[in-house]
Amino acid sequence: MAPELVVDPDVPPPARLSGYLLHTPRLELSGALFAAATLALAVIGLRDFPLITEAVSDRLLLGAVALALPPLLVATLAANLAWAWDGRYPLRYGLQTGATGALIMLFCTLAGGEWWFSTMGGLAFGVGATGGLWYLTLRTHGSAPGWVALSLAMVAPLASLWGLFGDNSEHWLNVGLVSLVTFTVASYGFLFFVDTPYQRAVGISGMRHMAAFIEFYSTGDGRRLTRALREICQTVRVESGWASLRRDGEPLAFLAIPGLHPGPLGELGGSNLPSKIDPELPGLGFALHGATTNDQNPLRAEDVNRIGNAMAEAA
Repeated sequence: MAPELVVDPDVPPPARLSGYLLHTPRLELSGALFAAATLALAVIGLRDFPLITEAVSDRLLLGAVALALPPLLVATLAANLAWAWDGRYPLRYGLQTGATGALIMLFCTLAGGEWWFSTMGGLAFGVGATGGLWYLTLRTHGSAPGWVALSLAMVAPLASLWGLFGDNSEHWLNVGLVSLVTFTVASYGFLFFVDTPYQRAVGISGMRHMAAFIEFYSTGDGRRLTRALREICQTVRVESGWASLRRDGEPLAFLAIPGLHPGPLGELGGSNLPSKIDPELPGLGFALHGATTNDQNPLRAEDVNRIGNAMAEAA
């Protein structure tokens, strides 16, 4: 039976690697971007929408109900349900997805009026296209299972299409539905072909690994990453070398060459091997890099301590 998984508390992520991350805006700025993009879509994209009156207030009300409310509800729903599949999908992710979707819809609306058949056709096409965007973010950033991501990705576009075209624009409703199915299936197929080789080679989904790495390198929370790495770990026997320098039988210095890789994950688990093995070594300890690769990164700090203790006892 496998030992109970011990997970470190939040640790500083590796600064050298974290510096390459592009951090997305915080919640407040994400909300402002979502509001601005949706406002632009309502004012500009709904200019040709057949309303009873031409007042801007009517377009704003329609935009709030049909274009802003559905993605906001889906973002809130995903943020509060992510724990059910042991995922992480902060509200700001949903707001950023909604803002990006609003810009896609605005572009398709303007392109539809300029080069395509109509602005309403472009709007319906753009609303449907956001289904693929929701699916991609829920799978890659939220670690959502395929059927969960597929279900949630459909909610906002379907609600927007019905709110805009459900009463008297069946033709544009059908255009939006075809676009929704096409882009969502395309996103599903893209991730399937990307993830399948990794899953066959390693044994589990690469989407979950990627989301766990993103979370650790951006927040320092290594719980999901430790769990994900354990699923692909193997128990191995390693050989270590050492040399003990003594004077009058007392250890002066100890050179340790453990048969492990020092670890690339900052302070997480068995990473930063030299500092973690040093307390186990007698005298002045020196831990050198063994002739190993990243295939032999230790998962847990306990493994490092056990090897250091074994070398000290053998000396």
